[in-house]
Amino acid sequence: MYFEGAVKEMELRPVLKTLYDRTAFQSGDSDSVRLSLDVNLQMHRLDNHGFAGSQHFLELHGPFVEFPLAVLEIKLHKEYLLNPPAWIQSLLDSCLIVPCEKFSK
Repeated sequence: MYFEGAVKEMELRPVLKTLYDRTAFQSGDSDSVRLSLDVNLQMHRLDNHGFAGSQHFLELHGPFVEFPLAVLEIKLHKEYLLNPPAWIQSLLDSCLIVPCEKFSK
């Protein structure tokens, strides 16, 4: 609860909202391989006048910034971390994606 307490104590409010379209993939009935592809990323400045703790009260304000790339997140269970499925390894070895540790929208 340290983080929540700090947010309340400093009266912090959201100033940015990220919107995107997501497509997700999961292998079979297992979650051993999961991918999500986020496209059409937009970052909007928020007008939080009258903020009441709910995103329903936040309104998009003014111009926005479009992120020019898609974000592909690959999640593998530990049994695949050192030896991913061939199609994942092929994707990782290609020039189609650029690895980026801990990217956050």
